[in-house]
Amino acid sequence: MAIVEGEGLPMALRVSRANPHEVKLVETTLEGCLTSTCPERLMGEGAYDRDELDKRLAEKGIEMIAPP
Repeated sequence: MAIVEGEGLPMALRVSRANPHEVKLVETTLEGCLTSTCPERLMGEGAYDRDELDKRLAEKGIEMIAPP
C-alpha cells in the first residue's frame, strides 16, 4: 500500500500479503510515514467509507475523504 501526496510523491509505504483488505492497512501504513508530517486529509475509494476508520483517523487529526 502506498500513500502519496498531491504530486504523486510517496509519503508512506507498506508491504503486506495480498489478502488483508486495504481498509485494514491504512493506519499501519501511516505509522511508517516517510515524511516529517503525515497528511491532514486522505482520499480513497468507496471501500474506505467506514465510520470506524473515520473516527480513528480523526483522533489523529486526519480527515478521510471517501465517497459513500
